[in-house]
Amino acid sequence: LALLLCIIVPAAVPMGFPITVSEMTRGAYNAIESLPRGSSVVYDFSISPSGYVEIGPAGIAVAAHLFKRDMKVLYVATTADGIMSVIAFVKPLAESTGKKYGEDWVLLGYIAGRDTGIASLLRDTHSIAANDYFGNKIEGLPLMNAVRSGRDVRLAVCATGDADVSTGWVRQGVTPYGMLYIDIPTGVIFPT
Repeated sequence: LALLLCIIVPAAVPMGFPITVSEMTRGAYNAIESLPRGSSVVYDFSISPSGYVEIGPAGIAVAAHLFKRDMKVLYVATTADGIMSVIAFVKPLAESTGKKYGEDWVLLGYIAGRDTGIASLLRDTHSIAANDYFGNKIEGLPLMNAVRSGRDVRLAVCATGDADVSTGWVRQGVTPYGMLYIDIPTGVIFPT
């Protein structure tokens, strides 16, 4: 009986715990809101299975916000298991929101080399891959015609548990190109 009451009472009478939004979360939201609709975004969705529990929901929420604001999103992964996360979580989200592959979002694929890979991607996006992850020629994708280098990107987003990758986007994207940056790190690399 006591167990039953412990289950029924909170369900019937919500306790109303306050939900606070941190300044960093508000800043990320406002960064997306500040961009004109249709802006180009590069999103390093390098969420591993072990890191999904911690940063997956935030990574998906940011992806949903980008789609809601009609951003044009180029997805990459700088960790080998990130591609599987894009296919498992972003692809169904894009399909459920009516976003068209090639126009609204593209999965370029795995970008090796951390800083070197990020720098190459942003220096000349088309030189690092002739095809996207699914084998489509990137020259034929409307989004890729608009994204040729870091100069065409307004925002970089990185969801990863790898501190070198997170700071790599700052070194290779924010500093040389002046793009906005949203970091979705695991707790062990959370900025202090």
